[in-house]
Amino acid sequence: MSTPHTIESGFERFHQLVLGNTALQEDLTGITDREAFISRAVELGHQHGVPIQPADVVAALQAARGAWMDSQMV
Repeated sequence: MSTPHTIESGFERFHQLVLGNTALQEDLTGITDREAFISRAVELGHQHGVPIQPADVVAALQAARGAWMDSQMV
């Protein structure tokens, strides 16, 4: 029996790439400017064969912020 094939979004693939690569994590961690972070993430994605768009990064940042805010509510 085969499992259904799920298509990962470009950002999900990029996220997994970064989680498995300490050098990429360190590269992105040091960026404090939002626009610079978005640009660098897009650049790194393309360099590693994972095309992502700035809107993908913005959406992921907003989702992460929302999840963090939800976790802070008691």
